[in-house]
Amino acid sequence: YLDTAGAGTRTCRVGRKATLRRSHLGANPGMEAASGVRLFTVVRHPVQRFVSAASQLKSLGLLAANASCADTLRTVELRGPFDAHLRPQTAFMVDGRGEPLRFEWIFTVEELANVTRLLGMEPAVEDALRVHSLPRGNGFHCRAAERRRIEQLYEVDYRAFRLAGVRFRWAS
Repeated sequence: YLDTAGAGTRTCRVGRKATLRRSHLGANPGMEAASGVRLFTVVRHPVQRFVSAASQLKSLGLLAANASCADTLRTVELRGPFDAHLRPQTAFMVDGRGEPLRFEWIFTVEELANVTRLLGMEPAVEDALRVHSLPRGNGFHCRAAERRRIEQLYEVDYRAFRLAGVRFRWAS
């Protein structure tokens, strides 16, 4: 199974024996009950995910169109994660009972091409599974001090991903 922050849910055949199911912001129901299933997930860099979420929320009118990174941070710090895209990624890495899923692998978005090659998937499937990409030049920029605040906000993700050996590459 592949759990990403992409849109919708798609099921794709992988090879002859496996089915790859993609979930949007959360695990597929019953995933914990399947025996012999090897789970993996693809995660985003928390700061990049925050920027992407803010951009999306601005486009939906849930944040002011001129909201800066600092404005968005203040809103989240005061209101909490008022949208699922602002919640820590680890909040979605649980089974139906809220227990942490035991992922065999945790990959970063940057590694998605390697994952799909490893699984013998067609490049078109990789594109279908890719998470939202943030257009460059959208005007939403977080300064170093704001990135540190975002890192504190999502410390639970950083801690869990670090324990799993995830190494993020920073892409500005």
